Amino acid sequence: MSKYVDKYIKIIERNELAIEKRLMMLVDTHIDRIDDIEPDMMTQDQKIKTVLEYYKQSIDKDNPMRAEMSIDVNMHGRMLNSLQSYDIMDNKKYKNLEALLEAMKETFGYNQDI
Repeated sequence: MSKYVDKYIKIIERNELAIEKRLMMLVDTHIDRIDDIEPDMMTQDQKIKTVLEYYKQSIDKDNPMRAEMSIDVNMHGRMLNSLQSYDIMDNKKYKNLEALLEAMKETFGYNQDI
């Protein structure tokens, strides 16, 4: 059994170390932006929690101090939101189709409901 599981455990451990390294890099980059704290007196977990709270405040739309807080684009990761929307009319092809439909309506009296 360990023959099959060990390789996956090694992958998980490798990924865990990579994530921790990336997390600490982001923490070290942003910890100096936070006022009234002493990073030298904090544990790694305290630093992570502090930067996480700073990040949450900086993206909170209801926070009036949000404009004064600055974070790097890297803090957002790959997705900025948990839900991504797509406006179909941003695509040039669909804009052209919409213009074609309008021209057909004006010229031929085209009704797409029929």
